[in-house]
Amino acid sequence: MAVKKSLLIIGAKGYIGAYLSSKLTEEYDVDGVVRRMPEGNEEVWRTAFRQIYLGDMTDESFVTEISQKQYDAVIYLVSLDHTESRKDPAYVAQVNVIPYWSLLRQYSERDYKTRIIYFSTQQVYGRIPAELIKENRELAVVNQYGLTHQMCEQVSKYYSKVTNSTYACIRLSNGYGAPKLKENNCWSLVTNDLCQMAYRDNKIALLSDGSPMRDFIHLDDVCRAVSILLNVDKPQSYDCYNVASSETHSILSLASKVQDVYYERTKTRIPIIGPDSKEITGLDQFSERERFQLDTSKMKSLGFSPSVTLEEGIESIFDYLSQS
Repeated sequence: MAVKKSLLIIGAKGYIGAYLSSKLTEEYDVDGVVRRMPEGNEEVWRTAFRQIYLGDMTDESFVTEISQKQYDAVIYLVSLDHTESRKDPAYVAQVNVIPYWSLLRQYSERDYKTRIIYFSTQQVYGRIPAELIKENRELAVVNQYGLTHQMCEQVSKYYSKVTNSTYACIRLSNGYGAPKLKENNCWSLVTNDLCQMAYRDNKIALLSDGSPMRDFIHLDDVCRAVSILLNVDKPQSYDCYNVASSETHSILSLASKVQDVYYERTKTRIPIIGPDSKEITGLDQFSERERFQLDTSKMKSLGFSPSVTLEEGIESIFDYLSQS
């Protein structure tokens, strides 16, 4: 029997980390880093790990402790969310940037050869125009959340030049899906939010006219992309990848899909309400509007293509809501 490679997931209790923990345990001996254990009985999540380390990545002594343990691969997910990243720059950098930088510095001093995957965001591109967005596009961040992720990408790029490790930065679009842990704070994500609203309120209330464009990818597909990047044969010392569906939808189109899936489940047609408190009816008025497209050809060249349709992903969220 082949020996499994070792994998450390830093931020293993977060929304994406919990998905990765549950999906990668068959391929790897998985250890996790969490600030605290989940509240309640989350045994399914716990059994994914060979070992769990409790600690705060903003504590330099804890980072030193973690850095003394060598792994075949490391996935790094620690970050404040978009809203929290608007706070004082010293605090935001202390959480979003310094721990990652410190970890790579200490890894470099120990001369590890590790595959390191850093979760970045499409927000490093800034305001995206209606065109094909490739990874070599000049970055133009417009908020602190994107800025700190751009900084960590640069930290990765620097250490790729001075160490034997290889680095992949994932520029994630709008991930969605039912949470693996009940305490995961994921219901502000637009797809999750619209599904919960439909289930709870029997209506969908939009905060805009529905025109904003988004790319949505289910976290099951994100996990598949990560698995592929972990197993790249002869990886580049450093590279960035758009992990996305490469399909762009208006928020109104998304709401219509939620409305349709809900109807198929309940035979009840719930209304979509605009910010003016009036029901939105008729065809999607934004269907012909020009839109951006995140280029995923680099991931496709490695064998990746999304397998979960938006309708299937919405259905799975409703399944979760009805069961919980």
